[in-house]
Amino acid sequence: MKVKIASKSKDIELCYKLREIIFINGQNVPHDRDRDSYDNTAIHFLLLKDNIPVGVARVVNRDNTAHIERVGILQEYRKKGAGTFLMQSILNHCKREGFEKITLSSQEHAVKFYEKLGFEVIGQRYFDANIPHLKMQSGIISKTF
Repeated sequence: MKVKIASKSKDIELCYKLREIIFINGQNVPHDRDRDSYDNTAIHFLLLKDNIPVGVARVVNRDNTAHIERVGILQEYRKKGAGTFLMQSILNHCKREGFEKITLSSQEHAVKFYEKLGFEVIGQRYFDANIPHLKMQSGIISKTF
């Protein structure tokens, strides 16, 4: 597996296509809840397995806090280490870039996954696109993966 930063427009379009498959088609997230103005300034990550795009995420920088968002893995690659590999790559990137904090909003069913990566719940349950979420923050910014 390999994670690359999507810097070319064709790679960013692949990220959008994966998000469409995973979130819009797979979880009935409205299109206008997936795409937003942060896409223009975010760092987009693309996970490739044998050069096939299988995962996606983005990082938005707000006041030197990395907000990891839109993390998704195609159904057939879940529970096979792809999500962990993607997140570890993103966490390493955030450490190299010197972010002071890392946060994310986890879908409720994925909280244990993020806890294994060192995140802890810091907020109350809320709904986004009719899906229960919890805000989480990393307590291991200094750890290298």
